[in-house]
Amino acid sequence: MREFAPDEAARELMRRRSDAALMRRVEDYIGCLVPAGLPKVPFAGLARHVATCRGEDSAFMMMASEMGLDPWWVTYHEDVFTTSNADKAGYCKIPFADSRQDTGVRKVPVVHKMGQYDNRCSLAELPTCCQVDGRSLNVPELHRHFRKKVYNGTSENAIDISAWLKQIVDREQRLVGQANCNNSRLYYPFYLGLFVCHGVLVEDFAGGPNGNTGQLERFVQGVALPAFRRIKEATGLDVLYVRLPWEPHFAVYPDVLLLELKAMMA
Repeated sequence: MREFAPDEAARELMRRRSDAALMRRVEDYIGCLVPAGLPKVPFAGLARHVATCRGEDSAFMMMASEMGLDPWWVTYHEDVFTTSNADKAGYCKIPFADSRQDTGVRKVPVVHKMGQYDNRCSLAELPTCCQVDGRSLNVPELHRHFRKKVYNGTSENAIDISAWLKQIVDREQRLVGQANCNNSRLYYPFYLGLFVCHGVLVEDFAGGPNGNTGQLERFVQGVALPAFRRIKEATGLDVLYVRLPWEPHFAVYPDVLLLELKAMMA
C-alpha cells in the first residue's frame, strides 16, 4: 500500500488523466460503468457510510483545497447498520465538545433505542427522532441537513454508490461463484479502482473510530491490502492514496448544530 504526499498525488492524478489509453485500461479493469454521479473533474474522495460535517470532514476539505481538487464524499447508505461499528454508531449519537464531561464530549442521541436496529436495517432505513417541516428524517437525510447548515455550496458534493457496489457484488458472485463471500472482498478491488485515474483517495488505514477495536486491522489485512495489490498487478499503477491521520477531535460536530438539533427534536 503506497502512501502519496498530497501534492505528489495531485500531480500524478493530472498526469494519468491526460493519458487516454491509461484511462481506458483502468476502466477496463473496473469492468463496468463508473458510478452515476461520479465527478467528471479530478477530485479528492473521502469514503464514509454517510456524508456529514464533523471535524474529519472539515480537515478533508482543507486537504482537498491544498491539493487543488474538489472535495467529494463517496457514501454507502445501503450498508447494514450495526452498533459494533463505532463509525456507524457515531451517526446516531452526535458528539459535541463539552468541557463539563469527563470525556470532554457530550453525545446527543438522534436514534431512539438504536440497539433494536442492530443488523436489521440499512443506514438509509434507520429512522431518527428529528424532523424538518413536519417530516421525519432518516440518518443520511439528517446529516445532509447538517451539511447544508455548515458547508453551504459544498454540501451537495456527495454520491451514494450503494447501487453500483451491489452491481459489482452480483457480477463477481456470478463470475467466481462466491455467493457466501464477504461482500467487501468482492467490491473493494473495484471501488479502489476509482482512485487510480479518476480521483485521489483521502483515508486513514491506521486509525479512526474503529482503530482500537481490531476491526480496522482485520479489514486492512483481509480486504484493503489484497485489493491494493490486485490493482497494482492488473493495471501497473498504485492507488492514489493520501493519508489523513485521525485526530480525536475529528469525531466532534460544530457547536452551531447543537441548537439546530434541539429544535429539530422538539
